[in-house]
Amino acid sequence: EWELYWDRLLTPEDFNTANAASPDGHIRVPSAWKGSIGKVQLSDKGAATYRLKVRLSEAKKAMGIKTNSIRMSSRIFIDGIEVLSSGNPAISKEAGYVMANTPYSTAFYPQNREVEIIVQVADYDFREGGIVQSIYLGTQADIYMMAAHNNFLNVFLAACLFITGLYYLFVFLGRRKDLSVLYYSAYALTFSVFEIMYGEK
Repeated sequence: EWELYWDRLLTPEDFNTANAASPDGHIRVPSAWKGSIGKVQLSDKGAATYRLKVRLSEAKKAMGIKTNSIRMSSRIFIDGIEVLSSGNPAISKEAGYVMANTPYSTAFYPQNREVEIIVQVADYDFREGGIVQSIYLGTQADIYMMAAHNNFLNVFLAACLFITGLYYLFVFLGRRKDLSVLYYSAYALTFSVFEIMYGEK
């Protein structure tokens, strides 16, 4: 479970002081912001910082990290260095918040066997904020292979839906009285676009 700091967007420097912040509690990832953590009541909209320390089998080996869906903006630090960002998380919508939820993967090179991961998250748009899909950590090769595999599946599924939609559209043009064929064509074409746009989200 991850440490959770509700209504706070903390940086690595905030944990390197004598008066380091204390977590409000611990939260399971993936999960949306619901219920309460410790004495804090979570809400659909807001901002929070997640923190986790991971112990590796060996240091100085190329590692990778992959995100899927973090609603609706995020910034990730590993061992004090910013490695990923999507949108711009802020403590309020008026404080520079920018919505974006884009899956990313990147490599990093840990210098020690213990790795600190800090994730800033903010959501003022979607009905359920938080890290709603798993964050994957592994070797650089494994993470990049996973990303390539997922991208291939998304494109393949979108292509199949698009071709199916086009086929039934031409079938409908040949016999216009059967509206069910048109509806199925529209369904397949719409979901092909949805798959390309939203993919792993």
